[in-house]
Amino acid sequence: MFLMKYLYGAIKVMLKLDDNISKNETNTFFIVFIILYLLLSIILLFARKFLKSIKLSNYNEFLGGVLGILKTTFIIFIIYIVVLVGSSYSKKLKEIRDESILVSKITEYIYGYSQGFPEFIQQDVNSYRKKVKEKEIEKNVLKELKEGKKK
Repeated sequence: MFLMKYLYGAIKVMLKLDDNISKNETNTFFIVFIILYLLLSIILLFARKFLKSIKLSNYNEFLGGVLGILKTTFIIFIIYIVVLVGSSYSKKLKEIRDESILVSKITEYIYGYSQGFPEFIQQDVNSYRKKVKEKEIEKNVLKELKEGKKK
C-alpha cells in the first residue's frame, strides 16, 4: 500500500485523467492495484526460481508464505476499498458496510495507514470512521442511561 500513493499519481498523469471525475479515480486505483498485485506475483515467481537454483528450497516455502500473506492483505484491502468507495454509489454495498462488524474493525486499523491512499479514499475512510465513532458514542450513552434507570 506504500507504493499505491505514488503509483496512483504516476498512472493518473500517464493516462491524463481528470481530477473531477471520481469514477476515473476509482478505476485508476484498481488499475494500480492490479499492477502491484502482478508485480508481487512476478517477484514471487522469480524468487522461487532463484531459491531453487541456489539449492535453498527450504527458504522458498518461507518466502512463499510471507509473500502469500502480503497478497492476501492486498486482496483484503481491495475488497475493503470496493465496499467503502462503492457504498457511496450502491445502496446494497452501503447496507453491507453498515451491517459489517469486520469493515468497522478494518477501518480502525487502516485509519493509521490511510495517508498512503489517494485523497478520495482517505475522505471515505475518514467519513466512515467518524460515522462509526458516532454510533459507538451513541451506543455507550444509551447503555449508561439504561444502567442509570436500573439503579
